[in-house]
Order: sequence, then C-alpha cells, then structure tokens
Amino acid sequence: MDLNHICRIIFDVVCEVTKNFEAPVAYINVTAGKKFGYSDEEFVKCFGTIKWDSPLSSADIVIKHDDAESDFILRIDGISEFMDESGNSKSYPIPQEKAIIKR
Repeated sequence: MDLNHICRIIFDVVCEVTKNFEAPVAYINVTAGKKFGYSDEEFVKCFGTIKWDSPLSSADIVIKHDDAESDFILRIDGISEFMDESGNSKSYPIPQEKAIIKR
C-alpha cells in the first residue's frame, strides 16, 4: 500500500468522525507499526498535501512508532480539538473497525 493511499484513508476516516464537530481538529494521533516503512517527513508531507484546503487543514499528525507492533501498518489512535480559552481540549477515539490500516 503506498503512502498516498494510507494518507487518503486517514483523511476519509477522520473527516467522517469529525463531520459534526464545531471546533477544528488540532491533532490526529497515530501509531506506526513495524511495517509502516515511510519516514515521518514523507508522511507529514504527503498528509499535508491531502489535507490542504479542507476541513482538516489545521490538523497536524502526531506520530508514535511501535516496532513491536507487526499486525498493522498504522493505527489512528484518536483526534484532539484545539484548546479553548480555559486550556481544555476534547479528544475523541476512532472506532476500532476504522482505526487499523493493514496491508
């Protein structure tokens, strides 16, 4: 599976989960498994191209690596909104059936 396809899956899943959010998405938290095979720089650049001029244009990818995890390429762990004026931020999980990207 190429990186563009992986990023498109992330984009589609996050857009679906956040379609009724009032606040913009600040962070998309992901875990890259042993089989991911792309650098963080490649990943961030590719996702940046896909999210450009979209409801996710403000979102940044936060990447955690887990080389012990060989069952998936990437897992979308959750989404976080920007903090409000009180410093509070809401986080949302991704449904398990949509969170795992496998080869």
